[in-house]
Amino acid sequence: KTCLQYLICTMEKRKIRAVVRIRPLLDVETESCDQCLSAQPPDTILCNDYQKNNRKRFKFDAIYDIHSTQTAIFEAEVSPLIEHVFAGKNCTLLCYGPTGSGKTWTAFGMDHSLGIIPRAAEMMIHRVKQLRAAGSNEPHPPVSVTLKLAIIEVYNEKIYDLLLDEVGGAQTTAVQVLE
Repeated sequence: KTCLQYLICTMEKRKIRAVVRIRPLLDVETESCDQCLSAQPPDTILCNDYQKNNRKRFKFDAIYDIHSTQTAIFEAEVSPLIEHVFAGKNCTLLCYGPTGSGKTWTAFGMDHSLGIIPRAAEMMIHRVKQLRAAGSNEPHPPVSVTLKLAIIEVYNEKIYDLLLDEVGGAQTTAVQVLE
């Protein structure tokens, strides 16, 4: 188990940012993993390797520690992607990490602290409304905007479409992959 999750953001051709968010340790983890890693903002993580009695250093484009908020991560990492979308570019955001690392929390959050997906949807809808309002004052036809969004989960080598309805709280079928 790990408390690390990775956000991999692509904004344009050959522009990839790899950032890490560290979630707080669970009670059971603090018993067996006291200070197993530490963040050295803005871009370094130190991990203890107890078997070799040394520390390993890993560099990323950004590090978000246990005190980082959903808002801070959204504004720094996701909001710029949305600006690129409205400039006509394709963007990808990938949350990666083992089960229990905090991906779902970062992606969806909760009512009191929305994750990056509901915040991104809200921002895109707001931008579409702004474009339409600005276009309504022009002599040409209103602005036409088409947004396509996919939210998928890869789990045990199966792909699930998270935008499909769920039955009983669990996905019923995996997406068929054609080769």
